[in-house]
Amino acid sequence: MKDGRKHFTGLAFHPSGKFLAATSNDETVKLYDTNTWELAHSFTWKVGRMRSIAFSPDGALAAAGSDKGQVVVWDVDL
Repeated sequence: MKDGRKHFTGLAFHPSGKFLAATSNDETVKLYDTNTWELAHSFTWKVGRMRSIAFSPDGALAAAGSDKGQVVVWDVDL
């Protein structure tokens, strides 16, 4: 059903607790500031709808997986 909803498909807190990362059906990863719950950063890759998100234990890296089986890994510069 194409009703325009963009549901969260994955969530992960940054190890510092200062950010919540969310993946969704719109092919984005969004980082929300947990103090204000405002959008701090948004990332878009053309690898399909994002399904999962995780941070490394030290918070320096993040990885997100898509429904096409691709994984994006990036340096988290917060």
